[in-house]
Amino acid sequence: MFEGNLAEKGEIAIPDIEQEVFTMFLRYLYTDTIELTVNTATSVLSAARKYMVDRLVKECETFLKSSLTTDNVCLLLEQAHIYTEESIREDCVNMIARSPEEVLKSTSFVDLCGVCVKSIAESVDLAVEESVVYEAVIRWSEAECGRQGLELTDTNRRNVLGDILYTVRFPIMDTKYLLQHVITRDVLTTEHLVSVMRFSRTTKHIRVQNSA
Repeated sequence: MFEGNLAEKGEIAIPDIEQEVFTMFLRYLYTDTIELTVNTATSVLSAARKYMVDRLVKECETFLKSSLTTDNVCLLLEQAHIYTEESIREDCVNMIARSPEEVLKSTSFVDLCGVCVKSIAESVDLAVEESVVYEAVIRWSEAECGRQGLELTDTNRRNVLGDILYTVRFPIMDTKYLLQHVITRDVLTTEHLVSVMRFSRTTKHIRVQNSA
């Protein structure tokens, strides 16, 4: 790429690596040292994989594993999604499973892309009240409306959520919460709402029969 008879001449464009990251990467190749941060480590890792610098790959992975907290797990999950870093994504998923409520209520949750939000909300390992999941995705929808320049209405919240909304397990939600905070709004369509209420009544009826 840089040397030999086939070396490229003039300015070389590397579109998939940010300038700051590539500078750090080159400095590491010459000095064998690098100062990683949570904001840059995943992109440096991606560059290290691309150019097969195994020592740097291990250094980035070690740094990310030791730096992962509930405060930055959403940021790192998003970066892992962007750079297709499956091992880092799995570490993030495990962290979220250990502290789901803290992550769902964090300010950084609303900065995730829709794909990452959906992957969290639909996880079977998410041991948390369904009302917490609902409130988290509603907060995300409000942030997404802002990013898209949309008026903050329940219809727009529903539209930006799309399939994410259906990852919330409304039928197992606390009935009192459902009546006070979900049914009173227009986030769910009438058809979806009727389906939720029918399932909720059926579940309650089965519980009564089993307790008799």
